[in-house]
Formats: sequence, structure tokens, C-alpha cells
Amino acid sequence: MPRKPYIGDPSPTDEHTDDVLKLTPSWDHVVRTWRPKTGKPTSLTEEVLELVATRVAGGATIPQACACVGISKTTWANWNLKSKLHADEGLEGGFGPDQSPYVAWGEAMYEAKSAWIVSAINRIDRQLPGWQSLAWLLERRYPEFWMERKQQQVNIKTEAQAAQEKSTEQLEAEMALYLKEKNS
Repeated sequence: MPRKPYIGDPSPTDEHTDDVLKLTPSWDHVVRTWRPKTGKPTSLTEEVLELVATRVAGGATIPQACACVGISKTTWANWNLKSKLHADEGLEGGFGPDQSPYVAWGEAMYEAKSAWIVSAINRIDRQLPGWQSLAWLLERRYPEFWMERKQQQVNIKTEAQAAQEKSTEQLEAEMALYLKEKNS
């Protein structure tokens, strides 16, 4: 005896068409976004978030800050992924019932990195001791913004541009050769 179809089965068989629940778009959205609270609770708490953000704002990278607090690479990689997914779903960051701690994680890490960059720029501007090492760090961590770009000029000429630059004497000589070869 074949099994009854479940919600989300790709296509029901003809025998069980009346057993299949037809999903409306609004119900489909609820099924995709709502997840039961099962399994181990997250170790992402406000205290952990504060500890990691403080270390990142002090100049540590996110993996280094997580290692100091005792968070594995896999865990913080999952938090980053969930942060992006929940933000795309439109959830707000926070630790309340209708909020996502993962969105709060993403926002806090962005703010902490930005705070470190601003403090580094201030030290570089004032040329405080160690400003060269901060400039070096900025170049290596964020090359898209701070790396010195060396530009090379490349001149490429098409045949038409090269022909325009030839003198009239050269063009007349080439034309004479062409006509001589054609007539021979």
C-alpha cells in the first residue's frame, strides 16, 4: 500500500489527489519560515556576543575573537550563514521572541569591525606610535579599500587609428605599390 503524501511532496499521485493539502502562497510562506524549536539551544547569547564584539573592536579578527571565547570555527561559520539567511528573510536582530540572535550577530560584527577601522584611521591620521603597522594591517585585511593600486597605461591602436597617424607620403607610397601589384 503506497504511503499518503506529505506536505511539500513535489507531485501527488493520481490515487491520492484528495489527500493532498493544497498550499496557498501565504501558508507556504509560513511552512518555509517557521521552524520548531528542537535540538540543542544556541550558545549565542548576549554575553557571548558582547565578548566577541569587544575583541573584534579591539583589533582581533572574528575567528581569533571567537577562539578566545571558546567558540569553534564551525559554530561561528554557522552563525554567519544564519545571519545572512535570517536577514534575507526580513527578521530583526535581537534576543526577543520574534527576533533573530543571528541577525544581531551579523550587525554586531559589522559594527565592531567598523569601530576598529575608524580607530585605526584616527591613529594613522594623528601619526601616533605604531601607525605604520596599522596602515599595513588595513592594507592586508581590506585590500579592496586600502591597498595601493599601481596603474599601468596600455596603448592599443587599431589598424584604422594607425592608418590615420601615417603621413600622406607613406599612404601614397603604399597605394602606388598596391596599384602596381594589382595591374601586374
